[in-house]
Amino acid sequence: AILIISDMAGSGKTTLLTKIHEILLQKYPDHFIIFLSLLKYVNYFKEDVGDFFIEFIAKIIKCNKLEREVLMQKYEKGEVKILFDAFDEISPKCKENTTKLFQNFPKNSKNQIFITTRTHLEHDLEKELLVSAHKLKILTEGEQIKFLVKFWESWGNLDKDLVKKCAILLVDKIVKIIESGSSLIGVPLIIQGLAEAYKDQIDE
Repeated sequence: AILIISDMAGSGKTTLLTKIHEILLQKYPDHFIIFLSLLKYVNYFKEDVGDFFIEFIAKIIKCNKLEREVLMQKYEKGEVKILFDAFDEISPKCKENTTKLFQNFPKNSKNQIFITTRTHLEHDLEKELLVSAHKLKILTEGEQIKFLVKFWESWGNLDKDLVKKCAILLVDKIVKIIESGSSLIGVPLIIQGLAEAYKDQIDE
């Protein structure tokens, strides 16, 4: 199975993929689970990836003989899960070869691969891999306020009513200043940055 996670920059794709990786490790301790930040492996994708998906994976993670045997066994059993992060951040040539690698992954496989990318490339991947991308949910204004309150309260003993009032005022201010403010700070990474930036003022 192939799962594409697509959204704008800063929406939390890498954070989500990291969390998925942690959950998979806990849920499937006997499976072969690999997290690959594609930017760290670009040199491997500058050349042709060949025709065999798992052979190429064994190459880039530098398996020794025993590890390779285990990987192949797990792959035959459908017990391999590979998470590819930041497809959108690699060069066009690397994208082309990486896409070929994804296409080499058997469509009826019990193994799983996860891919993160920004929205401007999701349609290309959907077309080449014949799967639909999944988008991350943008936080509503109410969820943004709850996020700010929870974040600020985790920093210490602050007045809950005051914290909530400040959260409401901040969200309202951003929405009024920026036409697309609500959707902008609905991106988790951006709202976290705002929460950290205004933390000292909340303390005061």
